Amino acid sequence: MTTLKRSDCSIVTLYGWLQQANFHNKLRIIMGIIIWLLIGAVAGWLAGNIMKGGGFGVVGNIVVGIVGSVIGGFVFGLLGFGSTSMLGSLITAVVGAVILLYIVSIVKK
Repeated sequence: MTTLKRSDCSIVTLYGWLQQANFHNKLRIIMGIIIWLLIGAVAGWLAGNIMKGGGFGVVGNIVVGIVGSVIGGFVFGLLGFGSTSMLGSLITAVVGAVILLYIVSIVKK
């Protein structure tokens, strides 16, 4: 990161830095969404293989994984656990997706 000199204190320079920061924030948001979708897809696929022996397709896996991550986060939150890593997020999503698929299988009967 560059240091701010007295000659750099113009509106144009500060506006340029602000635009650059916005780009990096946008990049972080986009990368977060991509990682969120990938974890959802993998979690849905794993849960599908655990519960029924196969996945649900890409979109189905993503939906099952994302809904499962919400359920898993709620259940683990009640138990006093939390995840701070991608592996922990994946485990939480898989457990939640398995719970979701179990509930769906009970309701379908």
